[in-house]
Amino acid sequence: MLRGGQSDYLGSVVDLHCRRVSSYSDTVGVVLVGIVSAFVSAGLILGFFYGNELFKALSFILVPEVGIIYISVNCVKRVKPNASLNAKIEALKKLHLKIQVFGGICIFCAGIIGFSHLLTKTL
Repeated sequence: MLRGGQSDYLGSVVDLHCRRVSSYSDTVGVVLVGIVSAFVSAGLILGFFYGNELFKALSFILVPEVGIIYISVNCVKRVKPNASLNAKIEALKKLHLKIQVFGGICIFCAGIIGFSHLLTKTL
């Protein structure tokens, strides 16, 4: 959609998404942050302090998701509803690049932790 000829459709989709995320973050944002942080903290404690493998795996799924949601909400807050289409496309491109870099870092960290876990169990 970013490179195609559906630019007016893209603008309306971005506006709709921005309004939806803004309304969620304005109305129930504080409650969701509290609930999600409690679950993520409990998973991290159970996974890495107590050594439960299931919660370690869930932590490797949930922590990057929380980071991506944070990056996305910040991008939505910066995009203005009456901005030009080119500004919205640039914001989406920056968001995609940030998510790709963040995902690469998370995969690298998960690989390092998994490899160190493998080395400590076999030696």
